[in-house]
Amino acid sequence: MMAAEFTDVGITILSKASMSRGMSIKKHPPLTISILHKFFILGLTGVCFAQVLLFVGIHYSSPFLVVAMANIILAFTFVLAVAFSVIGAIVIALGFYAVMWGKAKEGKKAEEGLESSTLPLLKNTDIDV
Repeated sequence: MMAAEFTDVGITILSKASMSRGMSIKKHPPLTISILHKFFILGLTGVCFAQVLLFVGIHYSSPFLVVAMANIILAFTFVLAVAFSVIGAIVIALGFYAVMWGKAKEGKKAEEGLESSTLPLLKNTDIDV
């Protein structure tokens, strides 16, 4: 069932990408054998594969579960979006704290007069050339 849902999402993403580039009726590229071949492969792997997985899911479960899974995609998307945004915020906060901790250690060394042989990255040095 999850493979069918991932295939459905993949088809939706590909459709959105093709529509975002513009689908003007007045101006369109010529229909070549290469483009027809790509349409055929996309149709074979996309819609056909999704339908096959859908029927396999129905075989192993019930049609009600298949319909429920189709409707629960929004909930999965919301949960994943919240989880990844929280993880991203945590990574940014940890990076900020790491920089502040490093700057605090650098400031303590400067106050104590324990200058090392290597210069800190952001230290202002006057070098005459």
